[in-house]
Amino acid sequence: NPPFDTEQNLVTNVLLGEGIVASNFSSVGFANGIGYFDGNISNIGFTEGVILSTGGLELVTNGFGVGSAVSGDSDLELALNAINLTWGVNNVTVLEFDFIPTSDSVNFGFIFASDEYLTWINSSYNDAFGLFLSGPGISGPYSNNAINLAFVPNSVPQLPVTVSSVNNVLN
Repeated sequence: NPPFDTEQNLVTNVLLGEGIVASNFSSVGFANGIGYFDGNISNIGFTEGVILSTGGLELVTNGFGVGSAVSGDSDLELALNAINLTWGVNNVTVLEFDFIPTSDSVNFGFIFASDEYLTWINSSYNDAFGLFLSGPGISGPYSNNAINLAFVPNSVPQLPVTVSSVNNVLN
């Protein structure tokens, strides 16, 4: 619902801090899987934020909804290769934008959750989350020389955030 019914409004009014210039907003799965949440009466630790859901926004309140029905994302698939998962990704939900930082560091807080816990660990139903950052001075293995900021801390090799890498037994 307005004012959070566009990528630009979600990014500039919820995700980014004051004074940060952003542009080139795009998404995959916006109508079904990207939206605003008000966390004031929740216990998740954020007063507000942006939801990215592979199962659709209805998953958050009413059980499994309608996902994006988009398959394939080369960066997520490359990240999954780090834990020997070599199948393609489905119901991809992406929020993408450019921004100009106002300092030499950035901070993105996120919570990873999945209805695939604990049933689908190490299976082809393996929700994953990537937070890819590219720009001047960044040299990583992903598109546009990006790095993935969403990884399991202190993991060697660096593990992406997935149902299989973060669960009741591991990390």
